[in-house]
Amino acid sequence: MACVEENTLFDYVCGSLDDAARDAVADHAAACDGCRRMLAEVVDPPPLADAAELLGGKYRLVRLIGTGGMGTVHEAVNTWTGRRVAVKQLRVALSSDPVAAERFMREARNASRIAHPGVVDILDLGRDPATGALFMVQELLAGETLRRRLAERGALPVAEIARIAAPALAALSVAHAAGVIHRDLKPDNIFLARDRCGGEVTKLIDFGLSKQLLGAGELALTGRGRQLGTPFYMAPEQLRGEPELDDRIDVWSIGVVLFEAVAGARPFPGPSCHALFEQVLHQPAPRLADAAPGVPPGFAALVARALDRDRERRPSADQLRAALAALVRFPARCRRITGRPAAPRDRRAGAASCARRARR
Repeated sequence: MACVEENTLFDYVCGSLDDAARDAVADHAAACDGCRRMLAEVVDPPPLADAAELLGGKYRLVRLIGTGGMGTVHEAVNTWTGRRVAVKQLRVALSSDPVAAERFMREARNASRIAHPGVVDILDLGRDPATGALFMVQELLAGETLRRRLAERGALPVAEIARIAAPALAALSVAHAAGVIHRDLKPDNIFLARDRCGGEVTKLIDFGLSKQLLGAGELALTGRGRQLGTPFYMAPEQLRGEPELDDRIDVWSIGVVLFEAVAGARPFPGPSCHALFEQVLHQPAPRLADAAPGVPPGFAALVARALDRDRERRPSADQLRAALAALVRFPARCRRITGRPAAPRDRRAGAASCARRARR
């Protein structure tokens, strides 16, 4: 029996899953020895490295942002530059595990190779000499995840979710062009960050399960038939544990996110793990128009294409982005960007840029 992805088990322990997801994990763990052992480790995890010392000799931990069985995320200050950053620290025991360590470092490498403003920026990667713990330094984001917004507001207007999804799809298309698939796209991993001008910028985060499609000799981190991802957002071929996965699994996941954001409920709700697998593998996706009456037909058709069980008929991430752009008028910053924007030449140019954006 394939194990549930680790992050989902940690969310289960932390109580951050909804009722249906929690029941699905409980049903699965009741019959899976591996997941039960992992849950036991999360409930009573090994201690973290001492946060009182400078991590890596230069990062002073300021406050805890989040914690889980894998480690912690802290706001920190680079004592050499004074920059405030986010530091993701892997537990000491896991840092010495080859599989966990490689997955952690791969997250940093894959996010860095994309080099897109819609992907969280990785600033540093290292191993603390005092404890042996691996750590990753990221840009510090202010804002909220799409999951939190949906929890607070419920279903969103089509125009709003389209404007959130368009830059995410732009970043995703650049990732796919670089040979990287995310494999765990969900509202929790779509961050709505506030920029310096007060605007909202969509960022893809948590590339911990990402896979490089290109490059011979890649370390095999998982066995054949093991599923990686969050089951509610996994494509049929991903649930089946097929070895030859490609970027179209990310398109399916985005389709589930779009459906959930507009309808206020996932297209495949479960409620048990077995029922969820049955729905995704054998039942057609429900019509968005039935779940959200009044949704524009063009938008509903796009979601249906993304949720096509036959991956050959799914659009690419960039095709989906272009189709969304044709339905909803986006500001310039939401269009596809293949590189980082140039910095303003001086303060006056930067202020003018902010003013122009504020008027849009």
